[in-house]
Amino acid sequence: LAPDEKQKQADEYLEHAVNYMELEMYEKAIEQFTLAIKSKGLSPSALMACYLLRGFAFLDLDREKEAGLDFKMAKDLAINDEKKATIEYSIGFTYFSRGRFDEAMGYFKEAVRLSPDDPVFRNDLGRVYYQQGKYLEAVVHLDKAIQIDPEYGLAYMNRGLAHFALRDWAVSAKDLKMALELEPDIIGKEALMRLK
Repeated sequence: LAPDEKQKQADEYLEHAVNYMELEMYEKAIEQFTLAIKSKGLSPSALMACYLLRGFAFLDLDREKEAGLDFKMAKDLAINDEKKATIEYSIGFTYFSRGRFDEAMGYFKEAVRLSPDDPVFRNDLGRVYYQQGKYLEAVVHLDKAIQIDPEYGLAYMNRGLAHFALRDWAVSAKDLKMALELEPDIIGKEALMRLK
């Protein structure tokens, strides 16, 4: 096939794969990602995304080893620390959303190492510490997230929850109120009524 035809075919495989992911048809998604990779028509960034997404599909099928190999390929294709950090974060978030906090911790720590001034990475690292009952460590990273972005309502909410767990009621209430001021829909109305 001509290069343009290879790219078009690869894009079609990738589109089908993403559609299968949305339908939670992971085996079919893996087949399509594999065809896209083998087509040799993907740009380097699309190839990186393809490996990452196929890794998620493997993870959804509890095929950890294959997921790990694809995650490594995606990281190897990343052209700079910012992209590597985003990949680390994405993998960590996937583990976090599955309640696998130990695995998430390692990826979030690496994302923060690669991109220490990203408030989202700091916030979610703080969330992992919170989920593990390490509230003081959570506060350290949530403080940093807020220092980086003083308008980051979610970080205030998470820090408020950590202070609540530490029984620091006044600081907790202050942070939760700030979270509501910055992002009024962040906490349900019921929680707002309790703060008043």
